[in-house]
Amino acid sequence: MIERLQTLDRRWIFLILFLAVAGSLLFPHTLHVAVEPYVQKAYDTLDLLKPGDKVLMAFDYGPSVAPEIHPAALAMLRHSFERGAKVVMYTLWNEGLPFLDASIQHVAVPMGKRENIDYVNLGFKWGGLQGSSVIEGMGSNLKAVFPVTHEGVPYDQVPILQGVKGYRDFKVLIAVSAGSPGVDEYVRYANARYSIPIVAAVTRVSAPKEFPYVNGKQIYGLCSGLVGSAEYEELIHHPGLGIAGLFALSVANLVVIAFIVFGNLIYFWGRKSKKG
Repeated sequence: MIERLQTLDRRWIFLILFLAVAGSLLFPHTLHVAVEPYVQKAYDTLDLLKPGDKVLMAFDYGPSVAPEIHPAALAMLRHSFERGAKVVMYTLWNEGLPFLDASIQHVAVPMGKRENIDYVNLGFKWGGLQGSSVIEGMGSNLKAVFPVTHEGVPYDQVPILQGVKGYRDFKVLIAVSAGSPGVDEYVRYANARYSIPIVAAVTRVSAPKEFPYVNGKQIYGLCSGLVGSAEYEELIHHPGLGIAGLFALSVANLVVIAFIVFGNLIYFWGRKSKKG
């Protein structure tokens, strides 16, 4: 028995881990998570929005990091709509378009928000490796950068964009970012020059380099990775993909720990049997 367990086909381990993660995603348990100060600051900033305030939101990420930060995008978008804000959405990543569209379908449409009145999708615009041409251009002349919406509606015919010239017409910029162009470029070209408040959501691995911006009040709040997404969902009292993903990750970690403990027990049991 000991020898069979010591030579167990590792595919059984992968299968058990797969079943544990799949089961936890299909039947998620609502976790209550402690909220980090950086996430609380992001929530407090958006919670100051008033009905009719305009929010600029960038979906600058792709499929590889979507499980980490897409839930934060959904949560922040929902919070903005709950406060009565009008949201102008776009992306500097061509990979970000599907997630922008998915956010509209999962949040704006169920909440009864009207396209071009309560929100608008400006689509994708390439601005170079750092996005500087687009980010700087949006500061003074948003119309020149996005003359039409993603659906082809001329800028001047979109009610939500009436009277909007640049960053100074928005209360806050929500930057959901996975790299460059992303948060660093918005701090450099948008906040430093136009003083627009920035709230960001980034991957866990890139969060440490963004914390100094929060301490320097160039970023007003920050969600980092899947944990930050789950914490923001906790604050708006709307469990979603963040909390479900965090529960699945917790289950996976427990299964791995159980295998480590079990493997060590088998090892020492085998040594004891050989000595006997």
